[in-house]
Amino acid sequence: MSKAKVMLVTSDSGFAAKAGEVLESVVDLACLPDAEKGLAMLAEDGRFAAVLSGLRLPGMNGIKFLSRVRREFPRTMRLMVTADRSFKTAAGAINAAHISKMLPRPCPPQALKAAVQDAVRKYRRERKSEGDTCRDVLFGCVRMLVDIMELTHPDAVERSKRIRRPAQWVSAELKAMSTQLMDMVVLLSNIGCVALPTELLESLEAGRRPSKEAMQIFYTHPSIAAHLLGNVPHMEKIAEVIRHQNTPASQNPPLGARILKACIDMDQMQLTGAPPDKALEFMAARPKVYDTEVVKALRHYQEESAQARCLKLGVAGLEPGMVMGRDMIAGSGAVLLHKGDTLSEASHMRLQTFQDLLKVKEPICVVPPDEA
Repeated sequence: MSKAKVMLVTSDSGFAAKAGEVLESVVDLACLPDAEKGLAMLAEDGRFAAVLSGLRLPGMNGIKFLSRVRREFPRTMRLMVTADRSFKTAAGAINAAHISKMLPRPCPPQALKAAVQDAVRKYRRERKSEGDTCRDVLFGCVRMLVDIMELTHPDAVERSKRIRRPAQWVSAELKAMSTQLMDMVVLLSNIGCVALPTELLESLEAGRRPSKEAMQIFYTHPSIAAHLLGNVPHMEKIAEVIRHQNTPASQNPPLGARILKACIDMDQMQLTGAPPDKALEFMAARPKVYDTEVVKALRHYQEESAQARCLKLGVAGLEPGMVMGRDMIAGSGAVLLHKGDTLSEASHMRLQTFQDLLKVKEPICVVPPDEA
């Protein structure tokens, strides 16, 4: 982990030199002589974990300076070092600047080091917490979009679900994207289909080849999806991958897009009746269209999948984490889980609770979690 950036604002050059000796091994320290220069540096680069300020500074004093830091750069931790230990000074620093620590002058080296390290840890904890919250909100939005799509354009969502496992497998083997990012890419890869006629998607799902004009309409969905997602913060990378899901490998699209294209096209070939090995041969013979390494990894996935041991169980024998070896069908004919889907805790609970209503067709073909 790189050193955190910490700012020391003091007019005492002797203290600045001593603080530099104490802190140089644990933080990236910037020493400035007055508050105005400190604020200017923060405005230029606000990625400072902490600001340590003296009380008496030229022009603006330390309390006013740290109050400005609190208002303009609220994520940055604030500390003060002063020889003035009066209640009035302490109350002013705490109430106005919300400092996390007030240090005495002179300050023992170990106390200074410990206080700065504690402020850095707190800064990182809070930033991680913010990041986790943003990530959870983002994942929640993705799930909501997919749920809405499943109601309005179920065929588009089914296409994404079918390629989810092979795309994840190939991405992991080629170290293309993190599991979470690849999952969002796959689930949102067909979000642009919301603007397409449902009859067109139904035709593709049935393995029929639509007219040339209809296919031209279909090929607009990646750019529609990228436009929609481009308006969402932190989705730029995902939008770019989805935009290029039909771009040939010779044009050097992102690796995630090359994985997406191979998985989508292989799925479509299988819908039209082509066996997996024939689909892979077709792609391997076209290196300008399909990335050679992606096709190799996809072949490896197919080989591993073929060797996986398939168990035939009733609903009572299912366990969370098992992977569907083939579609799970309800008595009504509806597909509850597709081949390749993982049985989640929630799905397992619903099956066990509502089996009498669902009347799932048994036996169910599943792959144990350790072999999936």
